[in-house]
Amino acid sequence: MTVPTTPPRRKVRPVRLILGLGLLIVLIVIIASALGGSPAPTFKATIESITAPTPKTLIVVIHVTNTSGTAGKPSCSIQALAPTGASGETSFAATKTLPARTEASYRMYLRITTTRATRITENEMKVTC
Repeated sequence: MTVPTTPPRRKVRPVRLILGLGLLIVLIVIIASALGGSPAPTFKATIESITAPTPKTLIVVIHVTNTSGTAGKPSCSIQALAPTGASGETSFAATKTLPARTEASYRMYLRITTTRATRITENEMKVTC
């Protein structure tokens, strides 16, 4: 009677194992980036109110809406340019994340170049996010 013999087991070399796992990770990363991540959030901003506590300062409250399906931190800027020559600009980046399809209000201080801050109206201001 003959005893069946099994072929000797091949040893997996550690170098081949590491290279194989590395290649697998690279392929996963390539496929994931090709499928694309979540889209960048988009924001819409409007001016809620303007107050001039001093002749050279405006307090501007802006209302920001996250119009996308992705949460994000809004980064907005305000520009003021009046026919009287008064002008100013400021920007901010929110520290808290604004969830998808939600709204928030932010208060910003705007320094005016001349002493005519009290004469600036909403029509002379531009806010972008």
